[in-house]
Amino acid sequence: MVAKNNFYLVRVTKSQEITVALILANKAEKIADQVKSILVLDEIPGYVVVEAENMGAIDSLIVGTPHVRGRVQSMLSFEEISRFLKRKSYIEELNIGDVVKLTRGPFEGEKARVASINKSRDEVTVELFESLVPVAITVPGDSVKKEKPKE
Repeated sequence: MVAKNNFYLVRVTKSQEITVALILANKAEKIADQVKSILVLDEIPGYVVVEAENMGAIDSLIVGTPHVRGRVQSMLSFEEISRFLKRKSYIEELNIGDVVKLTRGPFEGEKARVASINKSRDEVTVELFESLVPVAITVPGDSVKKEKPKE
């Protein structure tokens, strides 16, 4: 029989989420059959998500851990946290004409303007700013970062 695991929110000091997750991971090695995963999600600052069989496992895990402020009484279902686990495509935020910075490849660090977007192939065609002749290159969607407009 496979035990059903649940997800619990552990309240921690803000900006200490990763530190707490690492400490909990070390402590969890002793009760590995009860704790299955530990997640730090950018979308919920001040909390660490722990997947465990029951609240008792969480309580024994967090007792005496620095920066832990307690746990939320209710548990989360997988459906509630699954929306945080989906890979976000960088090109979903892009529009034709946006200014981007290339983050990988031979043109890393160069600025360019988005000329076209192929969402099905996760590719972006950009035109480099600082070339003498207009150069259009196609790069993977995760190779560009949208530049914030200057105010």
